[in-house]
Amino acid sequence: MTDDCVHERQVAAVCASLEPYQWRNLTPQMLARYVLGVLDHQRVLDLVDGVPGADAGDPGPVKPVERGDVRVEVLVDFLVRHRWRTLTLPALIRHLINELCRWSRRRHWVDVELARLLDER
Repeated sequence: MTDDCVHERQVAAVCASLEPYQWRNLTPQMLARYVLGVLDHQRVLDLVDGVPGADAGDPGPVKPVERGDVRVEVLVDFLVRHRWRTLTLPALIRHLINELCRWSRRRHWVDVELARLLDER
């Protein structure tokens, strides 16, 4: 399944970061936290790259996001419902990014609807 949320640059960044490790041995929670950490890291680099004359320098190693990050549960839910260890790494990352995108769209829709309902009061 292809989604307009998946950018191959993101997939490549996560794959490059995870390929040296035995990622199939990670727990669903640790994998989710790490994938989100790489995506956040890449987002910051992309933002800095978009500023003329800005240089990110060496951003250091990628760190997993905190356990309490609400997005972790979204990815863990996907992972526990699927046989993710049978997928290739690029396929898995595309699925996870799609899952994040769907969740983000639903969350945005709920926020918009809630704001509309509150405005009607």
